[in-house]
Amino acid sequence: MLRDKIIQGLLDKALQERLIRETSKKAKTLQEVVSECKTAENSKVQASVMNEKLSVNALKNYRNYRNQSKNNQKNEVNCKQCGKIHEKKKCPAYGTKCRNCDGRNHWAKMCRTQRNKQKNVAARRVNAIEENCENSETIYIGELKSVNELDMKETNCVWYEKIYVNKNPVMFKLDTGSQVNVIPKSELLKWEEKPAVRKCKTAVLDYSDNRVPILGECYLNCQTKKYRKTYKFLVTSLNSCPILGLEACRELGLIQRLNMIYKSPIETPELILKEFADVFTGTGRLNRIVKIKLKENSVPHVAAPRKVPLAIHNKVKEELNNMVEAGIISKVEEPTEWVSNMVVIDSPKKLRICLDPRPLNEAIQRPHYPIPTADALVTQLQGGKVFTILDAKNGFWQLPLDEKSSYLTTFCTPWGRYRFLVLPFGLNSAPEEFQKAMDEIYEEDEDINPYFDDIALGSSTVEEHCRLLRRTLLKARKANLKFNELKTQLSQTSVNYLGHVLSDEGIKPDPKKIRAIEQFATPNCKEDLQRFLGMVTYLAKFTPHISNLTHNLRQLLKKDSVWIWDANTERDFELIKQAIMKSPCLKYFDKNKEVTVSVDASKNGLGAVLLQESQPVAYGSVSLTQTQQRYAQIEKELMAVIYGLEHFNYYTYGRIVTVQTDHKPILGLSKKPYDTISPRLQRMLLRLNKYNIQLEYVPGKNLVIADALSRAQSTTDKFDVVLGQEATVRINLLTQASPTKWEEIAKMTTDDPEMQDVLFHINNGWPEKRKTKIAAQPYWHCKEELYSTKERIICRGQRLVVPVKYRKEILKLLHLSHKGVVSSKIKAKEYFYWPNINRDVEEYVSKCKICQKYQRENQKEILINPEIPGRPWQKVACDFFCLKGKEHLLMIDYLSKYVELKPLNSTTAQYVITVMKSIYATHGILEDLVSDGGPPFNSNLMTNFFREWGIKHHVTPPHFPRANGQIERAVQTVKNSLTKAADEGKDLYVVLLDYRIQPAKDMQSPAELLMGRKLRTFLPSHPDQLKPTFDVERAREALRKRQIIQNKYANKHATVLPVLHQNAKVWFKHNMKKPWKQGTIIQVGPQPRSYIIKGEDGGVFRRNRFHIRQDYTEDDNPCWSRTVEDLYNSDATEISRIPNSSADSQVNASPKTNKSKINQQLQVPIENCSEQSNPVVRKSSRNIVKPFRYKDN
Repeated sequence: MLRDKIIQGLLDKALQERLIRETSKKAKTLQEVVSECKTAENSKVQASVMNEKLSVNALKNYRNYRNQSKNNQKNEVNCKQCGKIHEKKKCPAYGTKCRNCDGRNHWAKMCRTQRNKQKNVAARRVNAIEENCENSETIYIGELKSVNELDMKETNCVWYEKIYVNKNPVMFKLDTGSQVNVIPKSELLKWEEKPAVRKCKTAVLDYSDNRVPILGECYLNCQTKKYRKTYKFLVTSLNSCPILGLEACRELGLIQRLNMIYKSPIETPELILKEFADVFTGTGRLNRIVKIKLKENSVPHVAAPRKVPLAIHNKVKEELNNMVEAGIISKVEEPTEWVSNMVVIDSPKKLRICLDPRPLNEAIQRPHYPIPTADALVTQLQGGKVFTILDAKNGFWQLPLDEKSSYLTTFCTPWGRYRFLVLPFGLNSAPEEFQKAMDEIYEEDEDINPYFDDIALGSSTVEEHCRLLRRTLLKARKANLKFNELKTQLSQTSVNYLGHVLSDEGIKPDPKKIRAIEQFATPNCKEDLQRFLGMVTYLAKFTPHISNLTHNLRQLLKKDSVWIWDANTERDFELIKQAIMKSPCLKYFDKNKEVTVSVDASKNGLGAVLLQESQPVAYGSVSLTQTQQRYAQIEKELMAVIYGLEHFNYYTYGRIVTVQTDHKPILGLSKKPYDTISPRLQRMLLRLNKYNIQLEYVPGKNLVIADALSRAQSTTDKFDVVLGQEATVRINLLTQASPTKWEEIAKMTTDDPEMQDVLFHINNGWPEKRKTKIAAQPYWHCKEELYSTKERIICRGQRLVVPVKYRKEILKLLHLSHKGVVSSKIKAKEYFYWPNINRDVEEYVSKCKICQKYQRENQKEILINPEIPGRPWQKVACDFFCLKGKEHLLMIDYLSKYVELKPLNSTTAQYVITVMKSIYATHGILEDLVSDGGPPFNSNLMTNFFREWGIKHHVTPPHFPRANGQIERAVQTVKNSLTKAADEGKDLYVVLLDYRIQPAKDMQSPAELLMGRKLRTFLPSHPDQLKPTFDVERAREALRKRQIIQNKYANKHATVLPVLHQNAKVWFKHNMKKPWKQGTIIQVGPQPRSYIIKGEDGGVFRRNRFHIRQDYTEDDNPCWSRTVEDLYNSDATEISRIPNSSADSQVNASPKTNKSKINQQLQVPIENCSEQSNPVVRKSSRNIVKPFRYKDN
């Protein structure tokens, strides 16, 4: 039987004998035997504890044994040699040596002789260390497992502590009874850096006097939160738990000796706050790092820095330095993609630096973390009698940002750029991130439910409340969360939380909600009564029998009734208010429902009502100060929005709120940049940044309650916060203006009818554009940005609206440095405004005579390709050049590019004519000759020669070599080749011959095109190559292709200047190194883009269109025209751009001496020009030139 097997296997012989004796007398059941065994075992343990001297836990080395089979159980005996149960003649101690007496065939624990002291061995006792075998089936009392096998029940009974040993975390058992430190070898093998283990002679024995295997000793560095020290450890081969002895535990601060026992004082919330004083000191930094995520394809935005007024310049710099020292912001040196504006709010108590992250908010991907509802939070506090409200200090600033997100919050200042190291106020994701962080801190405690930066604690007793408060502050200390002690409501029987009054009686609405209704003043006229009854009618469905109470008052609103307010009507009026105050007309705020704030502003006050599902939750009204009553209507309406949101801040903060207003311009104002609106409106909009609102326009007739509250405002409350302080408007340009000038501008504004009409609408509101006064209609598009200062000066944002009489003087100031149109317009845009200011600036600058005189050169015009001649030597260009001190005459054919070079002994007309005749005798008489018109080509002798020989002479303008590009390029090439040949000592005529036989790309050589054959040179050639061959059309086609290529590059940065006509007033370049000079065009042409101009001094000059500018100083100039025909019908001979090296060629230096020459030049009619006008090129048929990057290689 199982009972007999248990009795047979008992190690306690006395108990075994007693059970056998009692069983033989009276049969015992299995349960009775087991119960007596447990009782005896517990009694033995208690007796050993009572009789125990100063001892320690046994270091036990046990082995596992398998259960023997049934056949062997009868042969098992309790061995006196080894102390174990085994079969006869199978003792494991047989043949072994006793460690106590050195005897054989028994173990030391069963040794009968007294143990002798061992020489040179220091035996010490330590805690129980057990070697765990995987096949263990027996569990012993007091058994210790390895660290990895510990369970929660064991850790509660035994003291374990994690200690960093050589920077490696190790779980130690703290043993105050051990004199040595022990660590297993398996633990050391886990470390990357293995400590040096040396041999030692120290022996460790367990409670059975068995030797514990010690591999050696090593010195390890142990570190806790407060202490660090090096200790000696014994290394064992057993897979056991590391043990820390008494000395190490005491020195590392893990245990403390207590010499007395005292009773702790009664715990109170005040004592707890003193104990956790560090939680209410400084600004916390939570362990959770916030990462801002942007939407895909977000476009970075870099805002331009704004100017800081001089009056607060030092204060802003000091605040920035304080924020840097506090770790709130940091300096940014490297470029960043996102840069926001800095906004400074200067209040009497403190200067605040805020962020304007509106562009960044549009790109931020919100985490959409669920926000707890007010009902859910209040429900958790039901049944409470003691309440505490904790407020997180500086809220969002306790959340650090990661480095990448920190650079997204970069903002610009006059001293450089800074970035927030913590979560800044204003980001649309900030409330959700902070709520998530607070929930993570208290997620394990269901009694603590934070709502953003507020934590409400409620308990039924003070003792429970102290425990709850301690848990809250303990978790805050662990998370490094800091609270604001000044805003703490500690251990109160009634507190205000989320717009409710929490007490032991339950939940009540805040009495301040309905104070505006309660203080509604007595009506003085029908209009006042209409407003009151309109509000009462709106609340009728929430108050029973309200229609009966209002019946008598409604009679006063009839058309035929006389207004009489007597004691009866006053009684009915008070009864209605009392009924509203006593009836459940205000519903509880439901966080799950949409929130609507209806606001309105009247002449003397502001009104707001909080609505949910069209049912009022709370009312609010406030009267305006005398200064605020003078604000523009748009400013009052925006004040009403701010008042409504801030008055109901508990309900509106951190969620989407619909704001209803009857002032439509506010909807567009919220989308405008800050620098385009007034400073007062800027401050108002900044206060709205912390709210997520959606503006909605509602006609005034449907805005009943808010309108009534604004007109029947509370007579005790004033909206005297930072917003109500009158600010000084700083106009950047006029900060240095004298008071006299400022008064002069104010007087001009007062005397200007246009400004007065604008002031009227600023103070009384802007109607529709068609109903606006005519003089003020040009300002209607920017009505949201207009406001007036206390001096009655109109401003648009930070720009002064200039009266009509003062605008001419402002234009002079804008153009004081003659910077040009663009610079003047930029300056005007920054400082001033009036309708069409850009047009006025352009007109004023264009008529500035000084600017016209020192104007830059015209932009290069596009090339006009000359008509290619039909045969060689039909059209020739000529010019002079000097080579080694001797003049040469160079002529080049327009078709073949053949050049004729003749050295000249003189440049007189007679000698040049003789040289030309020798050339014409060789190649024939040409039809057209192009030159620059200088001496000797402007002489009468040369003119008579051209007429007699039938040559048409075309003169190009002086100082413009591009007009005769053919000869200019030829001069440059030939002169360069001859200079190199002369330096090398070669025959110049051989070089000239080589130049003439050199073929161009896709063309024949100049000599072959002119003479119809190839010339024989020093190069060996086949006789057949010298036979005459000529193809004119092929050469013309090649020239056309060259013109197209030239146009592609030359016209890349060119333009088309307007065509000028006769008698036009112009500015022209008399001397290329001097300013422009005024003159009048007396003749156009005959060459393309060539004009003959008469200067102010009477001199006559020929100039190209490039050296002529239109004169804008005259108001009316009928000579200005530019048509499509003028653009395409012009012709010119310019082909390439050549630097100007010729001197000025004045057509008539002296009117008296050269009068005949002038007449001769002026007698050439425009119609005699031999060039054919190019056909008009239409858009559908014009040549399409590929961009430069696609050109053929």
